Amino acid sequence: MSPHWEKQPGPANTRTGFHFSLYGLNVHSDIPLPGCTEVLPSIDPELWIRRGRVDAPEPDVAQQIRYTCRETKELLVNWRGYGRFAVTDNSEIIVDMEDGADLTGAGLLVTGPLMAVALQRHGHVVLHGGAVETDGRAILFLGSSGIGKSTTVAAMLRHGYKFVTDDLCVLNPRGNRWWIERAPALVKLKNESLKALGEDPEIYPELGSSERKRHYTPSMTNADRLPLTAIALLGWGASPSLDRLSSGEAFFALRGNSFTIHINDKLGINEEHFAQCGEVARGIPVFRLTRPNDLERLEIAVQLIQEIASAQAGQH
Repeated sequence: MSPHWEKQPGPANTRTGFHFSLYGLNVHSDIPLPGCTEVLPSIDPELWIRRGRVDAPEPDVAQQIRYTCRETKELLVNWRGYGRFAVTDNSEIIVDMEDGADLTGAGLLVTGPLMAVALQRHGHVVLHGGAVETDGRAILFLGSSGIGKSTTVAAMLRHGYKFVTDDLCVLNPRGNRWWIERAPALVKLKNESLKALGEDPEIYPELGSSERKRHYTPSMTNADRLPLTAIALLGWGASPSLDRLSSGEAFFALRGNSFTIHINDKLGINEEHFAQCGEVARGIPVFRLTRPNDLERLEIAVQLIQEIASAQAGQH
């Protein structure tokens, strides 16, 4: 038992709590998770989310959240106003919520950074982006925070594409292809993005004060996972452009969009993650997609992505 956390007393019980299938894993959780639909219980869950006690260092005065990695490769998180959390060395997630904390906000942390660490320890490639389905295959969008990944996903949905994932993207090799796992039915959008899409923000529920975003419910793909056909690295520029990256450029783009890039080294997963990014870069075409930084011109991104989809359709 770690000196930094302790699970709630009592044996693990699969007959209580909540049961989900998340990113290809059977998950048992003591708390509800936003956007997740319950499934029949598994007698042998691959991931446990347990309530318990966590001793995590306090954030600095100017910080909202603090991540701490211990020598044991445990991840400790203290999120002001929500509580303390841990990802153990065997990939259990321990939740120690503050009294009166918002369950939705805490659940978003669990299904975001904490889930990313647990999934990487299960051997998955976890990137920060979004993806949609086109003709039974997936196109993945990557880019820095605030570049419009979620907004691009939502814009594609309005053109008949189906939702695959938003924010946390989980890739797995199967045969000679890379596959992307379907995520919970949740797209997080700011008010200005919803307005640019012709939506009234007030009809969508807020996702907690720290997120300052709303829960946009997407039209989902029916598949649990889809083969990945292309990746678009989103960026801003004065003129729209679409350029294929070399495998070396693609590698750096993938590595730079690791969901846990700031803690990979401390978690001891950098070497494995670099190797996985190299394999993806050699196997999947990666494009740099540049568009003006103007939500009113979002259709430019849609048109360029449709070009990628059409080109890749001819390759299959």
